[in-house]
Amino acid sequence: MANKNIVVLMGGKSSEHDVSLVSAKTVIENIDKDLYNVIMVGITKDGQWKLVDRLDHLEDGSWVNSKTSAYICPDTGRKELLLERDGKVDRISIDVVFPVLHGMNGEDGTVQGLLELAAIPYVGCGVLASACSMDKFYTKIVVDSIGVRQAKFVGVRRHELTHMDEVVARVEAGVPYPVFVKPSKAGSSQGVSKAENREELIDALNLAAKHDSKILVEETIVGREIECGVLGMNEPKASGVGEVLSAEEFYSYDAKYNNEESRTVVDPELPEGKAEEIRKDAVAIFKALDCSGLSRVDFFLTKDTNEVVFNEINTLPGFTAISMYPMLWEARGLSKKALVQKLIDLAMCKVMARKVWLTITGIQKGFDQEEPVTLVTEGSYIHKNGVHYIFYSERTEEGAVIKNRLTISPGNVELRKTGAGNFNSVLVFDTEHNKNCLYQSPAGPMELVSDTKKIRVLHGDAHFKLQLKYSLIMNGMLVSDYDLTVLAKFME
Repeated sequence: MANKNIVVLMGGKSSEHDVSLVSAKTVIENIDKDLYNVIMVGITKDGQWKLVDRLDHLEDGSWVNSKTSAYICPDTGRKELLLERDGKVDRISIDVVFPVLHGMNGEDGTVQGLLELAAIPYVGCGVLASACSMDKFYTKIVVDSIGVRQAKFVGVRRHELTHMDEVVARVEAGVPYPVFVKPSKAGSSQGVSKAENREELIDALNLAAKHDSKILVEETIVGREIECGVLGMNEPKASGVGEVLSAEEFYSYDAKYNNEESRTVVDPELPEGKAEEIRKDAVAIFKALDCSGLSRVDFFLTKDTNEVVFNEINTLPGFTAISMYPMLWEARGLSKKALVQKLIDLAMCKVMARKVWLTITGIQKGFDQEEPVTLVTEGSYIHKNGVHYIFYSERTEEGAVIKNRLTISPGNVELRKTGAGNFNSVLVFDTEHNKNCLYQSPAGPMELVSDTKKIRVLHGDAHFKLQLKYSLIMNGMLVSDYDLTVLAKFME
């Protein structure tokens, strides 16, 4: 099988241009060259797209003088990279893009929109999640809607600074000193400063305005800076947590990248239950913002009360030697190489996913009773490497949402159910062997044995159909018989 072509985008016009290049080098070094042909494309600080011929050209900066321009064609039918040199154009097919573009135009939905137009799979969050998460003001609005605690804030527009006295009065009425002043869409703490009084506030507002037309003023939260990585798509998972120990008063750009005394600690000692609370909130925020692939979610743990307070989310976290995101996953046994491959796999799955109208019908027989089974809902379907995946949700009688994942392979079906709290059930059906299963019920966990009589799969251009017949046994006694049909009709 021929290697797939992966384009790694790096650089860009943002203030995080140099950080992007360092991150990209790490990503490139960890892409499996037995599976992918890596094509490096750098974007200069003035927005020119250049082919990077060699990794050492990236390291010494000579790539900016490349004579070969590289463009991604937005034509959906092409999925090509156009290489232009001396008036001649070569075309290279693209299988997937790995954007390593921090900040403006890179993680704000801009390049994601281009890739959506081109129908090219890409790593990371989509247009909506990228745009909303990049804008700290709108992120706060979304996070407010799910009830996660965050700092008080006031939004300011650049053009409003012509009436500085009015702006200052509004800020002072909404947020007490000291305050942090941030460009709403800048990254790597660029343009961020702290203001203790009115004079410093004016200076901070003017500084932030150099980086963005929209400014966020926040109350100061005194506490530990804690970060958490999130990875996945339909069922995202949180990493452990890490702590930022800044050599300066706050984790500015200089503190992060230029001060060697700043450091990070993976799995720091926290009060009981706080790490899990942070992990839970990180996943909730990830879902609320419609993220996919990867994100790093940052929190404060307040000094006096140990309260978890959301700070911000980064949908394309760094991959440098000091970057928290890859370190958090390495601590969970996922190497940089495995992490990069997982992100590429998620990108491919995102494009392969198809919306379906799902109908589950059948009969449940047990304890001299016979009940019909009916569920009609929307879901999504993926077919990858000969395995079928169906994702859908349902509600219990109490109103709790249960997320379901059906994994169908030859002679084997797995149904995984997850939901509120620690709800986690797995039923496995195998035509060759009975399977021991742990199933959650309103009365608590039940140890069951599945005895599968029939698994039949019908797969067409417009639908996918699963016929499943099985019995559930507990303590050697029959609990119930099931005869079910799962019909997924493609909506696109």
